[in-house]
Amino acid sequence: MSNRITYRDCVRQAAINLQLDDVITALQGTSNNFGGASADVVGEIERLTNCAKMTAIEIASDYIPLTREEETRSQNQRVRLSSLMERVSSVVAVRQGTQNVNFSLSHDEILLPFDGVFSVVYNFIPPFGNPNLSEQIPWNHAKVNERTLSFGIACEYCILMGMFDEALLWDKRFKDALFKANIEKAEKKIKRRRWL
Repeated sequence: MSNRITYRDCVRQAAINLQLDDVITALQGTSNNFGGASADVVGEIERLTNCAKMTAIEIASDYIPLTREEETRSQNQRVRLSSLMERVSSVVAVRQGTQNVNFSLSHDEILLPFDGVFSVVYNFIPPFGNPNLSEQIPWNHAKVNERTLSFGIACEYCILMGMFDEALLWDKRFKDALFKANIEKAEKKIKRRRWL
């Protein structure tokens, strides 16, 4: 059923981009022992995995937000942001049934005009910490694919390793791929306009 790509796919593609042959070989299988790879190769994989998480957070916070809708009950006309399933970066809407409800935000709560059960639509960022390599990336193929994420991983890796000229190259490829993803997304939503 699931055709979503994993962090392993993205990290492997980044290793291909960066020509890290030992890492590519170690990531061929599906196990996390990496085919008996050396400690240095495992360290490179961990570094690339860290870069994958930083890239995912950057995409979610700056380019293509992850959105979730969650039903919750208010108490004293408030919903604590920490009670929601994901780490909230912004609240998009609050609804009761099909009606939008006016709300305001304090630093850690949604303030509502009355109590009840509400649907909260919010943007979130992926959790911090290293992802499991078998974990799926949080976007579907139409928005962010393995290639796009691998460019960001390669950029972060080059920065970590002090290869700043190469980092600029990968950053440009990453931003170009994200721009293309956003354009395609926008084209699907905007209807053609006519002159009167």
